[in-house]
Amino acid sequence: MKQTKFDLTGEYKSYYAAKTNPEVVEFGEIPFLTVGGKGEPGGKEFTGKYQR
Repeated sequence: MKQTKFDLTGEYKSYYAAKTNPEVVEFGEIPFLTVGGKGEPGGKEFTGKYQR
C-alpha cells in the first residue's frame, strides 16, 4: 500500500495565507497522529532503549 502525504498548507491555502486583520477560523475534522513520550525523540528515555 502506498502512503500519501497530507499537505495542510496545500489543501487549505486560504487558512495559511497572511491576513492584515486577525480572524477566527473553524476547521472541520482533520485526521492526525500524535506520539506520546518523554525526553528527546531520538533519546534513550523516549525510545525505551536503556543500556545496563
